[in-house]
Amino acid sequence: MAPSSIWTLALLAAAATALPTAETQATCADIKNALPGRLWLPGEAAYTKENRDYYNIGLAELGPACITLPTSAEDVSKIVKILNVRPGVRFAIKSGGHDPNPGQSSVKDGVLVALRHINGTEYDAQKNVAYVKPGGHWSSVIGPLAKKNVTVVSGRLGVVGIGGYLMQGGNSFLSAQHGLAADSILEWELVAANGSIITVNAKRYPDLARALRGGGDQFGICTKFTLQAYPIGPVWSGTKAYAAKDREAVFEALADFVENNHKDPKAAIIFTSGLGSASLMQFYDGPTPPKGAFGKFENLKATMDVGKTQSYADVIGATDGLFNFFSSRTSFRSITLPHLPHDHGYYSRVDALWSNITAKHLKGRYLVGSTLAFQPFPNSMGKATETKGGNAMGLKGSDHTRFVIEIAGIYSRKADDDVVQEMSREYTQVLTEQLQGVKASAKAKGITVGEYNPMFGNDAGPDQDVMGSYRDVATFRKLQKQLDPEGLFAKRAGGFKYPE
Repeated sequence: MAPSSIWTLALLAAAATALPTAETQATCADIKNALPGRLWLPGEAAYTKENRDYYNIGLAELGPACITLPTSAEDVSKIVKILNVRPGVRFAIKSGGHDPNPGQSSVKDGVLVALRHINGTEYDAQKNVAYVKPGGHWSSVIGPLAKKNVTVVSGRLGVVGIGGYLMQGGNSFLSAQHGLAADSILEWELVAANGSIITVNAKRYPDLARALRGGGDQFGICTKFTLQAYPIGPVWSGTKAYAAKDREAVFEALADFVENNHKDPKAAIIFTSGLGSASLMQFYDGPTPPKGAFGKFENLKATMDVGKTQSYADVIGATDGLFNFFSSRTSFRSITLPHLPHDHGYYSRVDALWSNITAKHLKGRYLVGSTLAFQPFPNSMGKATETKGGNAMGLKGSDHTRFVIEIAGIYSRKADDDVVQEMSREYTQVLTEQLQGVKASAKAKGITVGEYNPMFGNDAGPDQDVMGSYRDVATFRKLQKQLDPEGLFAKRAGGFKYPE
């Protein structure tokens, strides 16, 4: 039997056991009438294609009642107004489908609003801004801009979607220089909870603009971003791998880089540990990194060492043809930790804890891969954020240096969903508890450890209280209720919520 036939049978079986509510079916019918040729039901080819197109293939199992693909802000406005008619209907907004959390850009028996056809990038040389729509992936943005010798603060992988990345903040190879990707958003075309289309910028709506820089999709559906552009020329990028015997020296080099990244913010890294190896992705915003740009990493012998000068577009698009992200189950979880200048061994202990937890949970489970990705958040990032008006995370130039760990699971069996989530939850819980001891020990020695360590939404897990970790959460919660009094986004859509 052909794969498409098997898939159709699966959809029919799911429909037979759990039909959408009458309210949901009526809403789908209304959208179909309002947007002819823009809504599909289970069993139709366009539905199947969109429902499969996720970084976490497990999300396809949820099965929305219908999928609508608007082509403009006006289409989205019509959809939102229809959704307002029946308050019992759930829905989700999908941009690139990179978020692996169930219910964020996916929905079971609800309405999936997929922004795939609201895409495209235009560059205004006079204003030095790029107009970017949310439905594409970053390769489709960076490539055209590179021909103009400019870029925007973007995702580090070309296959990452645009909308969700920007709405949650977005970390980039350029973030130590320019802040989070969301910090460079100058204006939003936003469909509000009542269906109106508004233009948001810091001059007209200062609080809302700050909330939208990393505050998720709880204020509306963005259909166009106006992004500050920056000049870009040839850059340097490389990858190194290290032997297990050099583990302690490698983590010392990681601590050294995090501590000193602010001295040369053109340098950026992603350090990944797991699957029995340690690797380092290096980036430098310039054709050749000066000596010392990557600190102690430069003195370590690597088992693999490749790097070259290339275009920024080539760096971002390097993985486009190498990895099939849409054939496995995946999970994310994250934790933000303070850098401890007095204790470089902290990084090694953080990594060892993960090794111990995974060894306990994954015994006999050979099809599960798990990694930690260490990402520096130097205080230069906070300084850039402040110059641009601030963001939802509340990063400031006076803050301490932090690092974010993305805990990623890559596996194939649905039966492993629970254990992957359980071990990542245990890891962040133990780390949080241990951090209290670290702070107490440091305080006894007269050392201050940074207290404010907000979660990074792009890498967070489904049950993590991202918004509750923000220093201005009360302000944003009040604003969200003012703009969405009926709770269209707060109660019926996916995304991280502001706590009551």
